[in-house]
Amino acid sequence: MPIDPEVLYLQLGRLVVSMPEPRGNAPITPEINQWQWLGRAVALVEASGADKADIITLRVCAQGLDSSIRNQNAQTVATIVHSALARAEKKPQRAPKVPSSLRGTPSLHSRQWARCWQEQNPIS
Repeated sequence: MPIDPEVLYLQLGRLVVSMPEPRGNAPITPEINQWQWLGRAVALVEASGADKADIITLRVCAQGLDSSIRNQNAQTVATIVHSALARAEKKPQRAPKVPSSLRGTPSLHSRQWARCWQEQNPIS
């Protein structure tokens, strides 16, 4: 099931903000949640509509973060994730589905209209 463009954009934004810093040649440990972050990165980049080359490169670089070219791989991962965020920014956001009883003049029914929007777009 495709992910809602607005949700994808928000999740990619959170992913970018929480991007872990590579720690020299130190091993990736569960305590710093880099594996979990990388798993989310791969899933969200795939959902963003990235081409196969970017997805394969992301997976290879993620697996190569324990190698001697760790910093180069980390830079590539960051570039691909930022590209996915930029792609998500360009996707049109969906308009709310407003019940027919509220159509026409949302200003007259702003609270009901806002409630309708919030019900359709819960904050996750």
